[in-house]
This record gives sequence, C-alpha cells and structure tokens, in this order.
Amino acid sequence: MILKTADGTICGQGAHSVSASDIDNDGLDEIIFGSAVLDKTV
Repeated sequence: MILKTADGTICGQGAHSVSASDIDNDGLDEIIFGSAVLDKTV
C-alpha cells in the first residue's frame, strides 16, 4: 500500500493492523498504520 502525502509518499511503513487514536491531544484521531501516523491535513 502506498499512501500519498503533500511532500511525497509513505511506502513500506505499514503493518497488518490499523488503529485510530488521538495521540497529539488535539481532539481529532490520527490513523496509526505500522510505524506511520497520518494526521489531519487541514
């Protein structure tokens, strides 16, 4: 799976599980995919 970001791609950072949690305490959940964390883009 290749995830496209504003400054490139995240490739090979995934795992066989996906989690969601508010890890930066901003009130919005981030997506945790292996060693990659996807934050909001707005």
